[in-house]
Amino acid sequence: MGELKLRENQLSLTDYTRLAEINSLARDRYYNAYADFMTAYKNLEILLGIKLSMLKR
Repeated sequence: MGELKLRENQLSLTDYTRLAEINSLARDRYYNAYADFMTAYKNLEILLGIKLSMLKR
């Protein structure tokens, strides 16, 4: 959306850059949190000795 507004001259380059940086930081934090979650998930499977997907049955 920011890119579209930039093309239509409704957003300054400075504001677009700020939005892009915020988006980049949020995406980075998401992937880091996801990696941490997957590590904890796999560690729990190892601790239990069974895949967690098998517990649903």
